[in-house]
Amino acid sequence: MKIISDKAKKKRAGRGSLTREEKFNRAWKRVQNQQAKNASFIEEAEKFVYGVEQKIGEQERQFADALYASCNHLIRFYGRKSLSRWQRVTLLEWLMTHLTALSSTPFADHLDLDTLQLSCADALAAFHPSESVVDDMGTHDEGPFQDGEKRGEAKQGTADMFEDLFADLEDSDFEHNDSEYDDDSALGDDDFFEEYFRDRQAHEDARREKARSLTQLLKGSSINRLFRKLARVLHPDLEQDDTAREQKNQLMAELIEARDSNNIPGIFSLYAEHVGESPLAELGDDLETATRLLQEQYQTLREQQREQLVGNPRFDMIYSRFYHRNPHTVQRNVDTYLRGLAQLIENETRFVAEVTSVRKLKLVLEERQEMGIFAEILDDIHTLYD
Repeated sequence: MKIISDKAKKKRAGRGSLTREEKFNRAWKRVQNQQAKNASFIEEAEKFVYGVEQKIGEQERQFADALYASCNHLIRFYGRKSLSRWQRVTLLEWLMTHLTALSSTPFADHLDLDTLQLSCADALAAFHPSESVVDDMGTHDEGPFQDGEKRGEAKQGTADMFEDLFADLEDSDFEHNDSEYDDDSALGDDDFFEEYFRDRQAHEDARREKARSLTQLLKGSSINRLFRKLARVLHPDLEQDDTAREQKNQLMAELIEARDSNNIPGIFSLYAEHVGESPLAELGDDLETATRLLQEQYQTLREQQREQLVGNPRFDMIYSRFYHRNPHTVQRNVDTYLRGLAQLIENETRFVAEVTSVRKLKLVLEERQEMGIFAEILDDIHTLYD
């Protein structure tokens, strides 16, 4: 029985028979292609994101309208005294989720979110007076507002106020055994962020170490000789003509920048263009080192392509969610998303139209609480088997 076909063996043998020069040329070509991709990536991503936004924008704005209406509907119910504490906690969590979604979507710019936040702050302040939050047992906790706090300041602190109030309500409704939280394996918020920043620091340290290694390889190999030879060719002091001297100044600055950033392909390209010969002749015995440098550069360039989107969460979200090389797959992803969005709009619209009394609201809150408990159970099951 043959595990590998004769054709596969030949293909594998062909790869193994690459000369050092062929490996170098392949690595250089990969880097050049990736550089070209990186240069055009943002422009192409902008075009792609704009195209997707044209397809989903109208329905996204309809969804924002539906969320806005639901928020106002929930705010009107918040002050009803017949709501129990757990019902008020569930309602508050629901409201927080909707407000967070509205504040993070780029499709809600036609809505007056400031007024919505103020309405929410007023509703909370009316039910929880500034001097205290009075629970069912008659005890007093510090309220969400301090004396003398201005209405405008309340709008700015709405998110923090939600979190504080939500914590107060939840803590007073449930008695926790502190021993349950003594397990170091259970990460709290602070531990999560500490772990996140440790990972980021380790990532940055690794990148700096790799940059130092590349610099040492660059300085200790024939690539350094190649750099010096190219620098002599590009030195502006050798030019008598002012225009030529200025051009050499720019090229020299480009060369130094390439060296300082370990841009080996940049140095090779400048060498081939201005010395007029392949860098292979100068590299000699250091060809394998140069190939390794190119491979490192290729991996760095691939990371940089993705990192270009990190500074723009909207681009990152849309590109990550919808992008595919096949336009038909992109359209299928968009169509699936729009169907889900239409269902969400219908749900929010039906809620506002049908939940017109506290009695009906309580039934919905019970459903939400049951779904929340069910989701927590599923999370626990996934945790056990992950």
